[in-house]
Amino acid sequence: MDYRAGEIGTKDFFAIFTDVKLHFMRKYTIGILFLVSLISVTKAQDSIRFLSATTGAACQVIQYYDSCVITGTGSTLRVYDSRTGVPYPILWEYWYQSQITDMAISGHYLFVAANYECLTKWDISDPANPTRVFDILPDSGLSFQDISLSGDTIFLSQFYKMSVYKDFGNSWSKITDYGNTYGWGFITGADVKNGVCAHSVSFNLGITNGVYFFNTHTFSQLSFYHQTKFYPENVIWGENNNLLHVLGGTNTVDGYFYSLDATNPSSPQLVYEDSLKGFIFGIAIANPYNAVNINDTIYVATWCALDENQPLPDHCNILAYDATDPQNIGLVAYIPAGLWHFDLAINQKKMYIASEWYGIKTVDFSQIDSTIDLGNTLTGGWNTGSDKFGNMLAVANEGYGFKMYDISNPADPVLRAINNDPGFCGHIRFSPDGQHVYTFNNSTQCFRVYRSDSLIQTGYIVNPPTANKRTAVFGDRVYGYYQFLDSTKLNIVNVSNPAAPFLETFRVMQINDMLVSVDGKLFVANNDSIFVYDVSGGQLTKLSSVTLAGTEDATALAFDNTYLYAYIKGRGLTRYTLTENAGVWQFNQICNWTITQGDPHFIAVDDLGLYMAFKTKGLYAFDKTTGVQKAWYKTGLDYRKFIDQYGIQALFCKDSLIVTVEYFSQTSLLTMYNDYQISIDPVSAPMEMAMIYPNPASDEVWVKVAGTPGEKVQVQILDCSGRLVMRIEKTLSAETEVIRLPISEIKSGVYIVKTNGCARTGKLVIKR
Repeated sequence: MDYRAGEIGTKDFFAIFTDVKLHFMRKYTIGILFLVSLISVTKAQDSIRFLSATTGAACQVIQYYDSCVITGTGSTLRVYDSRTGVPYPILWEYWYQSQITDMAISGHYLFVAANYECLTKWDISDPANPTRVFDILPDSGLSFQDISLSGDTIFLSQFYKMSVYKDFGNSWSKITDYGNTYGWGFITGADVKNGVCAHSVSFNLGITNGVYFFNTHTFSQLSFYHQTKFYPENVIWGENNNLLHVLGGTNTVDGYFYSLDATNPSSPQLVYEDSLKGFIFGIAIANPYNAVNINDTIYVATWCALDENQPLPDHCNILAYDATDPQNIGLVAYIPAGLWHFDLAINQKKMYIASEWYGIKTVDFSQIDSTIDLGNTLTGGWNTGSDKFGNMLAVANEGYGFKMYDISNPADPVLRAINNDPGFCGHIRFSPDGQHVYTFNNSTQCFRVYRSDSLIQTGYIVNPPTANKRTAVFGDRVYGYYQFLDSTKLNIVNVSNPAAPFLETFRVMQINDMLVSVDGKLFVANNDSIFVYDVSGGQLTKLSSVTLAGTEDATALAFDNTYLYAYIKGRGLTRYTLTENAGVWQFNQICNWTITQGDPHFIAVDDLGLYMAFKTKGLYAFDKTTGVQKAWYKTGLDYRKFIDQYGIQALFCKDSLIVTVEYFSQTSLLTMYNDYQISIDPVSAPMEMAMIYPNPASDEVWVKVAGTPGEKVQVQILDCSGRLVMRIEKTLSAETEVIRLPISEIKSGVYIVKTNGCARTGKLVIKR
C-alpha cells in the first residue's frame, strides 16, 4: 500500500494501525480497550510498586553543552534545544526518584547528583540521546549535595563528609572519605584546584561554619577559615589566580560574598567582602547560591539580590564581580534575572538562569550595562498538592498555577493542559462530580474555580484567604484550614454556583489534619482532641469528640469507611470506630500500636494496608489489622534534612492507587496490587488518548478525530509549556477521519496533541 501524503483515507489509516497495532495498542488505546466502569486488580502483594510520576519542576540546576541547555528541574533531568528562540523545546528527559542537587560536565560526560538516590555519569556525545554509563550510590542515610571534578577523580560532598572516587571510564571505585563535620553542620559546596579541595560547612550554630582546605593527595586538613556570620553555601576557585570565592550565604534577608587569597592554603587571607541587599519580611532573600567563573569574572546567582542603586526593588539580579586582580576585586554589574534564581550557565554572551518562577531565563549580556531579557522557558513549579478524579490527575505547582494529566494508563501520565495563572497554587481539589477543580492560592484571588475540561476559570473569591494548610470537599461546600501566626480558622466556602463562590462562614479552631467521608462526616484532629462533624446537609454539626491526654497531639488521620486511624503523638497509632446509639455518637478505641519509625507526617489507608509517610525516611506500609510493617518505598525525601520545608507534602489513596505528593519530585503513582490494570468509563473519564501515527515523527503526522458529520473539529499541537505550536481545523464528512499535520517546520522535541478541544490527548515526539 502506498501511503503518499494527502492520499491516505480512513480505511487506509486503519490498515496502517494494523501494521503497528502491538506497539500502538500498548501505548495509546487504554481508554478505548477497556469500557467498564471499575478498577480491575488482581491478587495483592506485600510490596509497594512504583507505576509512574509526573515530571518537571522549578529549575534549580543548569548546564550548557553543545547548543543544549541541560537542567535539573526538581527530580527531572531535561535537555533543551537552545538553537532557536525562547521557549526552548524539550529534546529528552529522565525522571529521578530524588531531587537533583548538582551537575558537572567534563568533556562529553555529564555527572548528576540526585540527592538520596545516586550520582550518575551520562555520555552526552549526543545530548538529545544521553547514555547512562554508571551510578554511584550514596552511603546509607546520606545524600549527595555537590560535585567537583579533577581529572579522573570525583569529589562528592555527602552531607557531613567528602567522598572521593576514581573514574575508570565505564566503572568506578571509592578512594576514601574525609572531612567529617562536627555537630549539626553539613557540607554545602566544594571545588578542587592544584591539589587542594576547599569545601564549605554550614548550619553548625556558628561553631565550625566556614571553609576547610584539604590536600587532595594525602586528604589531610591544611586549614580552616572561620566564617563568623551567615551560613556559607558554596565555593569556587579563580581561574588564573589563587583566589577562592565564597558564596557566604545568608541568615537574614541580606547575603554575603567574599574572596580568600589561598596562595598559601595553610593560611588563607580575606581580601574582599561584600554584603548583598535583600528585601524586608523575607520577600527577597539575597542568598549567593551558585556561581560561574568566566576568565575571573565571577557571576553569582543570588536567589533575590537587589540593586542597591535602585530606590525600590523592581527585579532581582545576578551579580558580576571582577576578580582578575586579587588586590582590586569589585562588583561590576547587576544583571536582571527575575525572582528566585538558583544557578546559571553561560555560553558566549548568553546567560541561562535557573529560576524558580521563570524556569530557564535567557539573558543577552553582550552589553553588560544594558542586558536584554530574551524570555523564559517554563519548566514547572514545586509540587504542593494533587487530587485525582477518574483518570484525571490535577497537580498544584507553587509559582506555576496547575497542570492536568491524563492517567488512563497510570504507568504513563500524559500532560493534558497547563494553567499558568499567577499566584502560588498551594492546594487543589476536584468537585464531587469532577466537572470543576478548586485551587487555593496565595494571592488576591485566594480561592478559584476552574472547569476541569478546559481549565478556564469560572469564579473566584478575593481575600480573605480561605486555606493554606488542609482542604476537604463534600457536596457544594469546600472546607479549608487557614493559619497565620495565632489566627486559625476553618473556612467554609459555598460553591453551589461555580461562577460565584463565596465564603459562607468560618469557625475559629486549630487543625492538624482533616478529612471527609463519602457520607459527609468531617473528621478533624488537633493538639488535644479529635472531632467529627456531620456536613451532609451543608451545616457543621458536631457529632462526637475524643479528648486526648495533655502530652498527646493528634497529628494525622485516615479513614476507610469502617475505621478511623489517628496518629497521636505521644501515644502511637490508634484505631477507632464511630457508632450511633439512640442519636448519640461516640468514638470507640479498638487498638493502639507503637510506631518505631517516629512521628509520620501523613497517613492514608486502602483495602490492602495503612500507609505512613515520613519526610526523611520514606513511605511505609503496615497491615491495618495487626500494625505489622509490610513494605517500604523510598520517596524523594527531604533536602538537607529540612523536614518542615521540603519532602512529601501529601498522601492519599484512590482507586487502588497510592498517591504521594512530593515537593521536588512531583506526584508519584504507586500501588500494592500485582498486575494493576485500570478500566475506564468513557462517560466519567472523557480523556481518551489521541491516535497518532507515526510516533516519533519527523515531517508529517496523522491524527484520528471523531465526531458527527458536518461538525467542525480541530487538532492542536502544544509544547510542554502549554504554548500553541500548530492548529488545524476541518469539517468532518464521516464519523471518523484522519487529519494530516505537516510538522517539518516544528523543532524536535516532546509535544502534546489535542483533538476536539480536550476530548483526546496524546504525546507526540518529533525527532530528526
